[in-house]
Amino acid sequence: MNSVRIENKISPKLRVFMLVVGAYNVLLGFYGCVNLAMDGPLNFLFYMNLILIILGIILILMFTIWQSKPLICVDIEKITFNLPEQKPISPIEWQDITEVGIGIGSLKIITIGQKSTDIDLSALKYKDIRELKSIIVECCELKNIPYKNA
Repeated sequence: MNSVRIENKISPKLRVFMLVVGAYNVLLGFYGCVNLAMDGPLNFLFYMNLILIILGIILILMFTIWQSKPLICVDIEKITFNLPEQKPISPIEWQDITEVGIGIGSLKIITIGQKSTDIDLSALKYKDIRELKSIIVECCELKNIPYKNA
């Protein structure tokens, strides 16, 4: 069985474009700061160029390092959900699951002690929902967990 990670992905073309724009902002701001610092007293344009440098660095970091966590991670041992606009759900281990209800845009997971967890999948793309449902059905069959349409 393969593990599945569903993430908010940024297209590579957009990422490269934003990195180029960020680098251009940093270089343009640095050039302006050096020219204005050499002219004499620091004025409004100098500080605007400093802000341009900071915004360029933030733009570069947003599209490289500051990426969001995966929305859903399913592997052979546990399921982890980090969906937007939903309360945080702690990772659920497969050995604790007693039943799974699979709906059109939702999952209902019942764990030991009849604790029910409802997960709304409406924030995901149809392709991701289909892939997630197929891997959950595969895990349920592998671990002999009853599942049904909810």
